[in-house]
Amino acid sequence: MEPEGSEQMTSTARAQTIVQL
Repeated sequence: MEPEGSEQMTSTARAQTIVQL
């Protein structure tokens, strides 16, 4: 994983996880 754009990816992944949960 690249450090650049990691925050954006994490935000999207977290949002998707919350939606799934």
